[in-house]
Amino acid sequence: MEDDFYKTAAKSGVAELTDRKSRFIAAVGFAASRPDFTALLEREKKKYPDATHHCWAFRIGFPQPEELSGDDGEPSGSAGLPILRVLTGADLTNVACIVTRYFGGTKLGVGGLMRAYSQAASAAVQNAAIIERPITERFRIALPYDIHSDFERALKKNGGKILEAEYESEVRIIYELPTREIESLEETLANISKGKVKAKRIKKNI
Repeated sequence: MEDDFYKTAAKSGVAELTDRKSRFIAAVGFAASRPDFTALLEREKKKYPDATHHCWAFRIGFPQPEELSGDDGEPSGSAGLPILRVLTGADLTNVACIVTRYFGGTKLGVGGLMRAYSQAASAAVQNAAIIERPITERFRIALPYDIHSDFERALKKNGGKILEAEYESEVRIIYELPTREIESLEETLANISKGKVKAKRIKKNI
């Protein structure tokens, strides 16, 4: 993983396999927070409300991702952990995978379950269009009207984007900027404001 980028799912990836009449449906998607993961999990539960299990794993954050997995009633370590290992092996973060199982009447054993959950997750990852995204940070700034256009042009040139803007006695902006471009934009801001305006970092966001 590059210092300024991370790998994640550009879009949802879905895959399905059958093992001894048990049906495994895997879905991988972008999740930058626990609420994002919860939304993905609830979506899969609503799609397959009569399924036997909804097992899952996620990796969120950088540089040390938070990792968590769940077996949802399967033998401990037979489902969630194999899914998590797939995400780790692909060096993905800000990503979640849910594998839904319909029990087919034949027990697969712990080894069989581990293989099935891993294979389903791997296939979904392959279908998820993996991309590299820049690590970004969010800032808040208040600008005089006479320089805000210059600042916005510089922000766009450096790959940033405005998230919120209020036009009152001054222009108040919340923006997001790739970490690698922060120093460059700070230099531009110092020049156009003659050192009078500084941005306030809100949070690192990846």
